[in-house]
Amino acid sequence: MISEAEFEALISLLDDPDREVHRHVFNKLTSLGSPVLPRLYEAWEKNRIAGLQNKLEEIIHDIQLNDTLKEFESWTQEEHPDILEGLLIISKMKYPGYNEHFINNELNRIRRAVWLAMGQYVSSIEQINIFNHVFFRDLGFRSEDSALSDPRSYFMSRVIEQRKGNPISIAILYQSIALSLRIPVYGIELPSVYCLAYLKSEKDEAQFKAGVPGSDVIFYINPMNNGLIFSREEIRKYLQSIETEALPGYFSPVSPLQSMALLLSTLQKVYLKKGLEKKAEELARFTRYLG
Repeated sequence: MISEAEFEALISLLDDPDREVHRHVFNKLTSLGSPVLPRLYEAWEKNRIAGLQNKLEEIIHDIQLNDTLKEFESWTQEEHPDILEGLLIISKMKYPGYNEHFINNELNRIRRAVWLAMGQYVSSIEQINIFNHVFFRDLGFRSEDSALSDPRSYFMSRVIEQRKGNPISIAILYQSIALSLRIPVYGIELPSVYCLAYLKSEKDEAQFKAGVPGSDVIFYINPMNNGLIFSREEIRKYLQSIETEALPGYFSPVSPLQSMALLLSTLQKVYLKKGLEKKAEELARFTRYLG
């Protein structure tokens, strides 16, 4: 760690008009990592000059982003990465100080509520009907189409706190909770629609890479309509209505990691549409770890 005098000297040089000096100072402070964050916060409080505060905020953001990237990289190297855990790590991009203890308690509460309502011996359809009742009615989670253009609705910590999100984030939360309870629910990617499928059994990433056929699906679930159960025929009708060929892939589930990649790529498009290229570039640093 650098001395107080050296730290103060670096802070004073942030206002230097020489761009090369500014770049060197910025890189030096960023390279110090999270141990220097308390001192950067203190410097931000002491220096009320807007331009300097903005530069300090950029440094703080970059340090936090780098820490989050390292945490995400470690997560991707786990043997069986939990996508909900991965998405909560990515939430730190937008909400670096979110209350992890609160979020974990909420997730445990959701799981417990579903588990207690379900009991031991229920059919697949009964499982989903009970899950829907607890998730959508008792706990009040909801999907909003209008939220697709709101970047905040893609960050899982906020989705859990607010109990609302866009159709993709709510569906992924739904399937993640289901999988944690050993209910084999996985994603289905249709044109402009993300829904879910109840499979005959749980699958791992290797099985998805080999290809999971549509014949493994017992029925489909629409989280945008409070978990409404529907059939292959309704997918056919939907594809016909948008004049799209009914390819086998539209009836087959995708892996949790593929679902996660879809959520992040959609968020990237939202950022680009809003002219937030830097945010899109930052997100790309995470998606590259998903292959």
